[in-house]
Amino acid sequence: MHYIAVAFVITLLPKSMLAGSVQARQSSDFVDSIGINIHLDYGNYAPWSTVRPLITGLGVRHIRWGFLTTSSDNSELVSLYPYGIKADLVFETLTKSPHPVLDETPITSLITSMPQIAVNGINLFSGIEAVEGPNEYDINNGHAGPDWPAQLASYQAALHSAIRSNRAYDHVLILAPSMGRRVNLAKLPDMSETVDMGNAHPYNWQDIPENSAALNLYLTGSNAIFPGKPLWESENGYSIITKPGGVTEAVQAKWVPRLLLDNYRKGISRTYLYELIDEEAPGDAYDLNHHYGLMKIINGVFTRKPSYAAVRNLITILNDPGPAFPPGFISYTMSGDTSNVQVLTLEKRNNQYYLVAWLASAGAADVRQSVTFTFSSLSSATEYTPNTSTTGTGLKITNNAVTVNVPDEPVILEVK
Repeated sequence: MHYIAVAFVITLLPKSMLAGSVQARQSSDFVDSIGINIHLDYGNYAPWSTVRPLITGLGVRHIRWGFLTTSSDNSELVSLYPYGIKADLVFETLTKSPHPVLDETPITSLITSMPQIAVNGINLFSGIEAVEGPNEYDINNGHAGPDWPAQLASYQAALHSAIRSNRAYDHVLILAPSMGRRVNLAKLPDMSETVDMGNAHPYNWQDIPENSAALNLYLTGSNAIFPGKPLWESENGYSIITKPGGVTEAVQAKWVPRLLLDNYRKGISRTYLYELIDEEAPGDAYDLNHHYGLMKIINGVFTRKPSYAAVRNLITILNDPGPAFPPGFISYTMSGDTSNVQVLTLEKRNNQYYLVAWLASAGAADVRQSVTFTFSSLSSATEYTPNTSTTGTGLKITNNAVTVNVPDEPVILEVK
C-alpha cells in the first residue's frame, strides 16, 4: 500500500498552458483508493442475496462498517472476501447503563477472539485490513460529558495496545477515531502514538469537491493531533435532499467521481464514500444523513442512482490489477479554454496513459470547454465518458493533437 504526503497546489490555468513532462501515477493505485460505507446491521441491507451483488458489482476493493455484532453479520462480511474486498471495522464498545459511554473492558477479549472466528470455512480475520477508533463520539453521545476527549484518548490507547500486542494484527492498520465536528479536533491531546492513520469526515455539503476548505481544516487539526500521519477520509459524499445541505441526483453523479479523483490528486490515499444504500426511502422523514447512498429503495426495490454507474464505470475503465510498477512520464501541452480544468494523469501496466480531465464547476447544467491536448508523439487516442458508458470513442489525431470538450464530470483520454 502506498502512502503519499498530502500537499495542496491550487493553480488557475490560463487560456493556454504548457503542461510539460508529467509523471503519471498508477491507475491501479487510484482504484485502490476507493471504498464504500455499508451497514450490514440495517434492515435496508436485506435480502443479502440481493445486496451482495450490488457491492461486488460496484468494483470497490474496500468497505467500512461498524464492529461485528451478530453471526449473520459475520457470514455476510466473509462472503465478500472471495471478491478481493477488504474491511475497515469501526471499533466502539459502550456501557449500557446508566448512559452509554465508552467502555474499554471488552477490548482485549474481542481483539483476542477475532482471529479465531471462522465462517463457512473462511477466517473472519483474513479480510480485515484496518481497525478504526470510535465514530464521531464527539457528537454521537450526549452522555459522555465534558471529559469526552480524555475518554476517547484513553479508549484509543487501549485499542492500540490490544492490537499491537497481538502479532496476528501486524498487517492491520489502526485509524484514528473520527470527529463529527472538525473544530473538536483541537480538544484532543496528541494521539500520534496510538494511530497509524489520521481520519477525516470533511463533507462539503453543497460545495464542489475541489473546494478544499473543509479538508484543510481537518489537515490542520490532524497535523496537531496526529503529526506525521497520513490521512484517510473514512466518510465523504453528497446527500440527495431538497433541504439545505443536499444536492440533486444529477449533481451527485458529477461530484462523487470528482471527489474521488480530486482527493487522490491531493494525496488522500483512501476515500470511503458514504454510503452504498440510502437509509430511508424518498419522501420519508428526509433526514440529510439518510440520503447519501449511491442507491435508493423505492417500494422495496433497490434502485441505482446515476452516481452508482458513474463510480462503477470509472473503476471499470481504470482498473488494472497486478504488482506495483514505476510509472513513467508523458509530455503534453494544453491549449484552448483551460480555465478550471483539472487533470489527473495515470498509467496502466501496458504503458497506456490515461488523462482524466474535468471542470471544477458547480451546478447541474452541463458545462463544457474545448481543450486541445498536444503530445510529442501520438499514435492513438480514445475518449471515455464514465458517467454514461465504459465504451470508448476513437478521436481524430491532427499533428499529434486531439481536441476534447471537457465537461463538469470526468472525461478520460486514453493515449499512446
